[in-house]
Amino acid sequence: MQTHRSHRQDRTQGVQVFEPASLRPILAPALERLVHGAPQALVDMTRQYGSPLNVVVPDTLARNIDAFRAVLRRHDLRFEILYGAKVNKSPALVRAAVDAGIGVDVSSLYEMRDALRAGIDPARLCATGPAKTRVFHMALVANAALISVDSSEELADLETIVREIEPDRPARVLLRYRPEEAPASRFGMNASDLLACMKRLALQSNSFSFEGFHFHLGGYRYE
Repeated sequence: MQTHRSHRQDRTQGVQVFEPASLRPILAPALERLVHGAPQALVDMTRQYGSPLNVVVPDTLARNIDAFRAVLRRHDLRFEILYGAKVNKSPALVRAAVDAGIGVDVSSLYEMRDALRAGIDPARLCATGPAKTRVFHMALVANAALISVDSSEELADLETIVREIEPDRPARVLLRYRPEEAPASRFGMNASDLLACMKRLALQSNSFSFEGFHFHLGGYRYE
């Protein structure tokens, strides 16, 4: 499609690169050089690997992690950074995250296996999402991963699994809160369910290690 182009047009070895007039992509230096300096390489890779072609640059992820850490440390904050595997499941990016010393946020057994293959310390895994299967739960408990609990039903399922496979080691859990402004969301639980789960955890300290809350910012309104 050749409408709404910017004035910049690069022509290299017969290949033209057009940039959109709006929503221009932010390219890391390596990708900038590839796209505008050697676009024929992209054509060649597409012929070799097929289309659509996804090019990932793990070094960029590592640099972004370092920059993010620097900001957090400058403000003297306690923090834990996790790479969201659901965003891009590329093994190269998961491995780059592990090599950079951060955790991995996984939403399925397959994402967990990829992170373990990349060498992640299982204790630095955090499982999120409302659709965790029993098999996934069992693997998380067995590996002492952190589990974000989305509902009272999920907590009940975990209680059963802990008793079955790891009765002597408390499962590590977070409770996910659903903001009042998102009542229809399937993610997390409302305030009353959250309180009920907290009371349940208080009575089962031998089965669970409560490590905090999980929530997404839905704006800047306080509740």
